[in-house]
Amino acid sequence: MRDPDYKGNGTAAWRVDISNPMTAGQTATLSSWLVTGPFHPAWNHWAISVVHLREIEGAKPANKQYPEAEYEFMIVSLNPDHQPDPDNPTDTFHYLTPIDVVEHFHGLNDVQAEELCELCVRAIVDGRASPDQDWRPWWKACIKNTVEHIRTGSCPGCGKPACRTLH
Repeated sequence: MRDPDYKGNGTAAWRVDISNPMTAGQTATLSSWLVTGPFHPAWNHWAISVVHLREIEGAKPANKQYPEAEYEFMIVSLNPDHQPDPDNPTDTFHYLTPIDVVEHFHGLNDVQAEELCELCVRAIVDGRASPDQDWRPWWKACIKNTVEHIRTGSCPGCGKPACRTLH
């Protein structure tokens, strides 16, 4: 496997190759990451992604958590019996259920939604967050605050303008 894009605190993260979607629904993926780290005793890989919730020809309509939702942030544990490869996710990402984290949000554009995903990955690699489902309440608040921060330029977490930190 290639060197990680980010590394630290016993964790690593790779930007996932999303250039060859296999289904119409997979074209909604804006950003996807493979993260590894010691956050759970039974597995150590997670897929973290952001998808848009716009209609796609040939795909089922999105199941939105609320009518204005435009994007979905998701963290999914990967089966430890399979070695994931960020350059071949279709064949090597074997998802576990239930999904660890699913949060819908709105008010950003695609580039900003991708930035949000990368900020989340960086927070995990930097040791400030965990991808484990026990952190669901934290992720819910964090996504809400960070969306507001990116959207308005005023950070509700620290009060600083444009600090670009996950809160």
